[in-house]
Amino acid sequence: MVIATFGPSTGWVGRTITYEDGRFTLEGQGPISAADVLTYDRQGHIFWAYAGLREWVQQVATSSVATVPTAQPLTDTQPAQGSRGFPAWAIVLIAVAAVRERLRPWVR
Repeated sequence: MVIATFGPSTGWVGRTITYEDGRFTLEGQGPISAADVLTYDRQGHIFWAYAGLREWVQQVATSSVATVPTAQPLTDTQPAQGSRGFPAWAIVLIAVAAVRERLRPWVR
């Protein structure tokens, strides 16, 4: 199950952190600890898959909690998620940057 996705603030943009069989796994790197997941969160590198996961990972880091919370509907205070777990604003920002890069030779 996808727990979080790395955002554009890191070279790992789009990589996921999953939780299965009692362990967290960073796509392309291997197993990581709950404390590692929280470190990436504090650094502002990840977007959570749904509400309540940050608190659940905090519980896992301090105890042996293994029950994953169920997905909660997004509220007005949470950004909508686009494809691959990116917030919609990040997808728009990436698209604008790509178009700008393609137009760079013609725009001064």
